Amino acid sequence: MPARNTPPLAGLDLDAMNPDMGVDSSARMPSQYVDPCKKAALQSMKCLERNGHDKAQCHNEFMIYRRCKQEYARRKRAGE
Repeated sequence: MPARNTPPLAGLDLDAMNPDMGVDSSARMPSQYVDPCKKAALQSMKCLERNGHDKAQCHNEFMIYRRCKQEYARRKRAGE
């Protein structure tokens, strides 16, 4: 299997991985949805566009998005 040609994590916008989770959910309307991982999602979509939709080239961006969603779910379960 050939080695992936992905950029190192140091070259990515890691701020997308640690979104601001301090949003007070009681202050917004029930129908409004706040996606704290939107920046990471957009980063992964832009990577796909740059690389001709080759998912193997965007492994790191997907990993950052996945970690962001996992952290958001963990904090939501903990009531933060």
